[in-house]
Amino acid sequence: MELQIVKETKMPLLNRKQVSLNVTALKQPTPSKTELTKGIALKLKVEENVLSIKKVMQDFGANSCKVIVNVYSSPEELKKYEVYNKKPKKKTEGAQ
Repeated sequence: MELQIVKETKMPLLNRKQVSLNVTALKQPTPSKTELTKGIALKLKVEENVLSIKKVMQDFGANSCKVIVNVYSSPEELKKYEVYNKKPKKKTEGAQ
């Protein structure tokens, strides 16, 4: 998986920067968000807990995608500005 930074915009009022990346994964499916988070954290030299992946746009028929990420200055800032509406799944006792 290759990561290439296309655009980086600083937003000082929100204590974050927005980064657009091109991701190329030859002969592999589109990477999952956890794989992208790890790769982007290594590329930008930040911790994983300050990243928020906003959008992953797959190019049809190509082995590349465009990713938009918000990088916050601290985990507290991330919790302050990002809203996650997804409810955790309920586990049933009989299912494994």
